Amino acid sequence: EITDLNDIKMPVETTEGMNPDSIKNKNYSGESNVVYYLENRYHLSLPIPVYLAQSGGKVVVDIIVNQQGVVIKATPRIEKKIRDENIYLYAKAAALRTVFNADTNAPSEQKGTIDYTFIQQ
Repeated sequence: EITDLNDIKMPVETTEGMNPDSIKNKNYSGESNVVYYLENRYHLSLPIPVYLAQSGGKVVVDIIVNQQGVVIKATPRIEKKIRDENIYLYAKAAALRTVFNADTNAPSEQKGTIDYTFIQQ
């Protein structure tokens, strides 16, 4: 059965009202660790994927972000050590729902990554 990315539920960390200098790019919530790398940008909304898998692992997702801070493309890197391919769906869904700050000085398509580490359940 194929899972629809829109059906995947996950908690979201928001930074509304926070000083941008105090926002960290490394976050942890429950069964997942999340770290992102996007030069001179910070997250406004960062979904934390919680996937109850029998195997864990780290998934790196290559992202492309527009000047408005919207992730317009997310491509998980396939890792041979990960046995449960549904982890990739959760990582991709979380990446596509992530929102960064707008920056008119940023490239029209800025490349970055989001690393998700899923803890084996």
